[in-house]
Parts: sequence; C-alpha cells; structure tokens
Amino acid sequence: FWFHDGDIILGVEQHLFKVHQSRLKCSVIFSDMLEIPQPEVVEGVDGKPFVQLADSAQDWHVALRWMYDPLTFNNMPHPVPWALLPSALRIANKYEITALRKWAVDRLHARWPSDLERMDTNSLPCAAEAIVLAHECDVPSILPAALYALSLQRW
Repeated sequence: FWFHDGDIILGVEQHLFKVHQSRLKCSVIFSDMLEIPQPEVVEGVDGKPFVQLADSAQDWHVALRWMYDPLTFNNMPHPVPWALLPSALRIANKYEITALRKWAVDRLHARWPSDLERMDTNSLPCAAEAIVLAHECDVPSILPAALYALSLQRW
C-alpha cells in the first residue's frame, strides 16, 4: 500500500505503507491521534508524517485491505481464509476498529458456532489457534466449539 496521494506513512517491521489519514479514522486510536495538532515542519518520510508501529506487517496488510476494499471482505465466501481472521482481529482490538472486529468475530462464529450442530469440517483445522486467539482477543463465545473441534482431532 503506497498511494501517491497518501498523507501519512506507517512503518511496520521493514515495510512502509503510504496511506490516507481518512482511512485510518475508522480506528478510535488513530482518529484521536490525528486530531492532535501537528507542527508545521514534520520530520517524516517522503515529506509526510511517519508513525512507527510495533505490529506485524501481515496484520496491517490485512487491515489495510479491509479499509480500502471492505466490499471484498464482506462478500468473501464461507469459510474466510483462516490467515485473515487473526490479523484482522489483532489490529481491530489494538486500534479499536469496531467494524473490523465485528467482521472478524462474525466469521469466527461462522466457523465455531455456539450451536454445535451447525459446525462443519471447516471448524476442525486451526482449532488450537482459534482457542489462543479467543483468549488473546476476548472472544470467549467461540471457545466451546473450538475446544470441541480440537478434541475431535487425532494426534
């Protein structure tokens, strides 16, 4: 993500993302941060403000894909690729992005539903990772189904 008209640069691991502040304002954290008056002379990258983030570049890549193309995310077929869910949920939680969190939690509930009769074979892979994610990102509602799915796996 490097937009020629981007007005802020995010540094994540060894990656730089030149994006639009308006897109980041879906986050309570960024919205508050961007409202703080900035000095006239900004030391940054490419003449733009620079923010170094202590996150995963993969997590931010997923979050930025959601910010710039939410229709694609909302119309993904079931099941959503597992790799998207932890990335989306971690960024959504940390930066308070309510709509992204809702998207991720809804997809987690589709994989690990509260009604075990609705659970399908897509629930079996990644059950252990889902349990860790549920604890890390405060989604305890998927734990019964994820624990059950984990118990079905053969070691």
